[in-house]
Amino acid sequence: MRRFVVLPRWAQETLALWVLHTYAFELRDVTAYLGIESPEKRCGKTTLLTVLTELVNRPVIAANISPPALFRVIEQTRPTLLIDEADTFLSAKDELRGILNSGYTRKTAYVLRVFRGPASRRLGPSPIVRFSCWCPKVLAAIGRLPETLADRCIMLRMQRKTPGEQCERLRNLDANHLRRRCARFVLDHRADIASVHPTLPAGLNDRAADIWDRCWPWRNWREGRGPSTPAKPLSLSPPRPPKTAPRQRSSWIFPSSLPPPIPTDCSAAR
Repeated sequence: MRRFVVLPRWAQETLALWVLHTYAFELRDVTAYLGIESPEKRCGKTTLLTVLTELVNRPVIAANISPPALFRVIEQTRPTLLIDEADTFLSAKDELRGILNSGYTRKTAYVLRVFRGPASRRLGPSPIVRFSCWCPKVLAAIGRLPETLADRCIMLRMQRKTPGEQCERLRNLDANHLRRRCARFVLDHRADIASVHPTLPAGLNDRAADIWDRCWPWRNWREGRGPSTPAKPLSLSPPRPPKTAPRQRSSWIFPSSLPPPIPTDCSAAR
């Protein structure tokens, strides 16, 4: 990750865990959202989204999306949905925010619509159709995401890189081998992933615990421990600062002593 974009502290490790989750989310009942906030333009959020599209499972990226397009693309493709420029349209669309709010748990992630095709007019009352809106999602914005959505996200807050921070150009990125190895790892460990209930740090509770419960097992596998092994202590960031406060690179919930990034060969983490 750091080859191509400047990241907050612990973000590289967190993103590695989340990318692997996108290959296994259908084995669980909650999926983790990723929220990317920038205080101003040219902080790297779109570059980070581009890198993620090369790594995650079944990426679908959009700079704008309507509620019908949202649940239809999810129902048809079960993607990892990456939404950029959320600040330009999300705040004015209550319906879309409501669908996104519900879409992180399998049991609540449904919308109902009346089907109005030619056949429905001949057959009588229009049938009710149910669409799923459940899948991993990335929401990127300049400024702040709505509070209810941020509460469902692992938050990364970007900053513009300094003159001394250098990154490679994206034309050098080829992640095909990483995608294949992530898919192979999940396929080999389906039963363990579906049944594991990791012991989370005491600092996590409620929705934060639900979110990290889906990413934490990868950390234990990387360390060579069982997926349910009790986790190491967790450091919590300060409360979300007011909108006028300066941004910090590490202002989200993060583990205090994460292991090295997931290896290139995911099979080594068995």
